[in-house]
Amino acid sequence: MSNITNEIMSFLSAGILRSYITRDKLNIAQYGALTTLLLQNRVAFDTKYTPATGRNDAELTVTVYITPRITMDFSFTGLELTDAQ
Repeated sequence: MSNITNEIMSFLSAGILRSYITRDKLNIAQYGALTTLLLQNRVAFDTKYTPATGRNDAELTVTVYITPRITMDFSFTGLELTDAQ
């Protein structure tokens, strides 16, 4: 693995990030903190939000790019649209 890949994997295994990626639900404040962590650590990522419908819960997917060919997707369903923690 390249040095940058090792750094990203080390970041992804950090305790703070692990607390976010092991959740099923996320609120707006937690999403903001997660985004801040990724940005501060210069980790390439994409976000996709699908609002709730009568049939499906809201879903937020964060795709983290490890290398151009390797990604990790983290999906949160039932997104809480509040600032409460």
